[in-house]
Amino acid sequence: MRFIATVEDENNVVEIAEKLKKLGFSVDEVIWLGGIIIGQLNGRPISQVKIEGVKAVEQEREIKKSRRRT
Repeated sequence: MRFIATVEDENNVVEIAEKLKKLGFSVDEVIWLGGIIIGQLNGRPISQVKIEGVKAVEQEREIKKSRRRT
């Protein structure tokens, strides 16, 4: 299961991503502009992603296309 984390200070996004890796999470993407980290929980609880410096975390969701009515 994947997560999306937003950091408090985008200047620390790489450092926080490295800390998450050391805690056993996989990091798939680091988006410096906006301070976003996308990664894998690897069976761990999503609450453990909320380390110091992480402002918000949520489970990645699939967005389905809506059908247009004609």
